[in-house]
Amino acid sequence: MDFTQEHIDRLLAKLSLWVPLSARFRTELLKNLKFQQVREKQYLSSIGGHVNVACYSIDCWVSESRILKSGKQEVISLFRPGDLFTDLDSFLGGHTSQHLLRVISGTALLSIDKKTFHRLRYHRESSILLEHCLLQQRQDDLWRLELMGLSDKEKTETYANRFPINFLPAHLSASYLRMTPSHFSKERANYNRRR
Repeated sequence: MDFTQEHIDRLLAKLSLWVPLSARFRTELLKNLKFQQVREKQYLSSIGGHVNVACYSIDCWVSESRILKSGKQEVISLFRPGDLFTDLDSFLGGHTSQHLLRVISGTALLSIDKKTFHRLRYHRESSILLEHCLLQQRQDDLWRLELMGLSDKEKTETYANRFPINFLPAHLSASYLRMTPSHFSKERANYNRRR
């Protein structure tokens, strides 16, 4: 089994956990999945552009950021290997993107373009899969919102239980947690000492 086939099988297994996939849906999806080679720090979307693909991360960590009124970037989502991701407002709603998707690490994604996605919408599975993705995003947003109400110590510990705190770049983790990079580094060092 080659690298791509192994990961296509993992994607199909993940989708099958959410809803049984018909043979026709599987065939059409497999026919249209594209293997995408990426590099560290590569942007997958740009502000003002249109996002025309949805991705499944084979081995990539990806950040999603928004631009604040001050002009600074704030990380609002982190995607790990095995996650599905896109800028939903742009991909589904046709709006220009207000978010930046950027590869943190890794080299490989599977993607499907918007045209194919719209063809797949005629399959019963599509609405259930889309609903699952939207609910997952809502759960992630609520988790982060609750995280913001914690003390910096609790915030760092809770974050470390979900993300590899010593692997992800400190400035991205700090942005996600709404902390300064120096304060996050101090809290991370304290967390590591307590472990």
